[in-house]
Amino acid sequence: MSSFVSTVTRTTTTTMTAARVRTVMLEVNADFVGVAVAGLAAYDKWMEWNADLSFLLEKEAVRSFQLQFTCQGYAPVALEYTVSADGTLQSNDKAGGIDYFALAEGSRASLFVSLNYESLHIETVMTYLREHGWRFNGQAVSGNGTRDRVYSTDGYGVTRNKIGTW
Repeated sequence: MSSFVSTVTRTTTTTMTAARVRTVMLEVNADFVGVAVAGLAAYDKWMEWNADLSFLLEKEAVRSFQLQFTCQGYAPVALEYTVSADGTLQSNDKAGGIDYFALAEGSRASLFVSLNYESLHIETVMTYLREHGWRFNGQAVSGNGTRDRVYSTDGYGVTRNKIGTW
């Protein structure tokens, strides 16, 4: 009689560092400022988004996040930022390229985050989110995405995709 023993291991490396998160967030923040300038979200709101996202990204707890735009009578659209920490992102684009003033009058912006529940810091992240008033009932805007920009440094960054009909 023979027996079979199997061992499975998983090794991952990450290009995430706090400095790289800060560098990438400079470009993301330029998008947030555009949203605020267009009157789609208050300035203090994008500052909260920046602080919260920076914390979550440094804890490697984000798979993706969306800047969602909704307006009564219109289908929602979003800018989806997919996180990559595996070294594959090697280009970096400048922020911009979105005319937020072209969105329907009455549009409002919100932030949706898809969490990485495999993060070693997920309990800390969940506590942080509860303490900062996050709700856990959001939904991603779905639809085909069109790659728009990449914000990255030294292999870490986000790919921005337009979701919906812009």
